[in-house]
Parts: sequence; C-alpha cells; structure tokens
Amino acid sequence: MAGGIERIITENGIIQQINADWTVVPSDRTEINTSTIAGQIEAWEKCNVLQDAIDIKARYHSSLKISAQKDTGDWIGGNYGTPIEQKTVKEDLKKLKYFNESESFLRFNYRLKANMHIFGKCYIWKQKVVGFDKYNYYIIPFNLVSPVYGAISKYDIYFKAIPIRYDICLPSGTLKLEPDEVFIFRDGLEGFKPRESTISRLVALKEPISAILSANQMFTQLISDGGARGVLGLGAKDSQMITSPLLAKEKTDLQTALKQYGRLRGELKYIVTKGGASYVPLTSSIVDMDLPTNLLGRKIDI
Repeated sequence: MAGGIERIITENGIIQQINADWTVVPSDRTEINTSTIAGQIEAWEKCNVLQDAIDIKARYHSSLKISAQKDTGDWIGGNYGTPIEQKTVKEDLKKLKYFNESESFLRFNYRLKANMHIFGKCYIWKQKVVGFDKYNYYIIPFNLVSPVYGAISKYDIYFKAIPIRYDICLPSGTLKLEPDEVFIFRDGLEGFKPRESTISRLVALKEPISAILSANQMFTQLISDGGARGVLGLGAKDSQMITSPLLAKEKTDLQTALKQYGRLRGELKYIVTKGGASYVPLTSSIVDMDLPTNLLGRKIDI
C-alpha cells in the first residue's frame, strides 16, 4: 500500500500527493470530498467553523484532570489513601502525564483529540529511550502513515485486519515501524470499511462544509464583482438562425460552456447569445437567496 491518500492532478495543474514528502496544496474549489484524507485536511484548513468546533472539544479534552481510585471506588490523593498509596499514585500519575520531552500534557492531548475528530483516529509512535526503561510518545501526522498488510492477515477485536508494519513517509526516506511500536486511538463513530473500525466525523459534514465555503466565496464575489449580471443578445435577425433546433453536439457544447458561468471566483459573469439585442438580468440579491439563514443552518450542522 503505497500511501494513505491518493495522488491528485487537478485541472488547474495543482498536484496533491500525501503520504510522501509532498505538502498538501489545496485548490480554490469550494466543494470538498471529506471522504478522503486530502479532503479532510483541506476542510480543516479552510473552514473556520469546523476549526472552532474541533478547537472547543479539543481544549476541553486536554484540560481534563487525571485521578486515581481504588478497586472499591475510593479516591486516592490529597487527604485520601495511605501514605504509601499516595506516594505510589503520585509517581504513576507523573508518568501518565509525560508523553515526550517536547510537548506538555495539554498540548499532546489537544492534538490527539483534534486528529481523532478530523480523521477518525490518531497514530502514536511508541519510541523507546535508549539506555532507559522508558518511552517517548509522538503523534504521527496522519497523512504520512501507510499501513502495510500481508497476504494472510490477523484480526483485532473489531474483526479488522492488523497491519504487518507501518510505513512513515518522510522527506529523508521511509521509516518502518512494527505493529507494537504504533498505538491507535480511535474516535467513537463506527466505521464499516474492510480495514477501518472508525470513520471521520467530516464524512457526514461534506455538504455543510462545502456550503459554507461556497457561500463565503459568493459573498466576496457579490461584493467585489456582483455575480452573473445578465444575458447579452448579439442582434441576429435571421429567423432561421434564431429558431433552428440545436444539434446534439451543439447541445453538449452549450452545456459545457454554461458550466463556466457562475458567481464563484474565476467563473464567467455574462452570457452572450444570438438574437435581437436585449438584456435579461440574472443576478439574485442576497436577500432573495436567503444566504445568511442558510449559512447559519450549516454552521449549526457542524
């Protein structure tokens, strides 16, 4: 399995390749396929409403306090528990709050929760510290991880195939990790793909995210350019020219041409046709389109 994200060549020449030493280069489009990792990253980078929603949940998660209980349910710590129990718990909790030398407890858990919400799960590298009986734990960027499966697979408790290793694609080469060197933290949404036990929450939010991005770009264009304003007639007076039926190829060509028109950035604003000189206005006002109400509804969805 060469990479966890597809390689994409867009019409405007932009190349996107994830799970390698390439960076995601999002296009200017507003409809995003959140079923792919590339689309999930692009949605996260472009949609501020999504950022705010995940940011709030990640901050709450990272600020949680860790405590200890006995098997009986009694708390240990403060004035509770014997001195030996309190000392043991203090040492154990200190270990649990340490993930690596570069990140605090809050920062690590914030990134963990954000990755789980964006991608549905998060990969953690368990790296042994040389010369010590301890480990460092690092969150692996999701777009760099490629699970590699064997011809005959073992299965986990979710009846999903277990990779024989994980390839981490770095600019300097590929880092190969054994299954016991990678922990997987999963989000709560059940996934039904052959090798996925969870699913990204962004999959179901494709339309709200795309609608918000489209509406935001449309607002900008309506303010700066006004959108498609009308149809211009060329003044043809030949009745046969005006009334003759369109051939199949002409219909196809016309449909293709019409796809170039719209209110979004880079789209054409005027339609020029044959016929008597005339002007037919097309642009609707923001009030008629009820964009503020519809935009609020999509924000509530997220």
